[in-house]
Parts: sequence; structure tokens; C-alpha cells
Amino acid sequence: MDGDNLEQALMLAPAASRARVARLLSYLGEPESDVPDPYYGGEAGFTFAIERIEAAVEGLAESLAQRLPAVPHA
Repeated sequence: MDGDNLEQALMLAPAASRARVARLLSYLGEPESDVPDPYYGGEAGFTFAIERIEAAVEGLAESLAQRLPAVPHA
């Protein structure tokens, strides 16, 4: 969720991997932004952080849905 997490994930990725590793907020159009640390922001800080996370996860889900073939509903 931040630069250190990204760096560590990239170091763990196998050399031949085709997987894409990106910051979560890149799915909000903010590829260089970290998820905000809510620790010092009180309740408002936690609310802001979860709102950003939820919005980014929606973007991630949309991105994945576009890449996967359509699955017929049973």
C-alpha cells in the first residue's frame, strides 16, 4: 500500500513472472500515491483511508473484469 510494500513485492516476484505489481491507489488513477496512514488522523483518518481503499478495490475489480473472459451465468 506504500512504496516500501511495493518495493518488497517487486523483490519477491519471480524473474519470469508476467504478474503486474502496482500500488492500490493506481486503480484510482493515482499510481504514485500511497494509501493514507490513518493512525494519527483519529476517526476521520480511518474513514478517509477506508473510503480510498474501497474505491480503489472497486477500480481493481473493474480492471480484472475487463481482462477476464466473460463467464456465462448459470
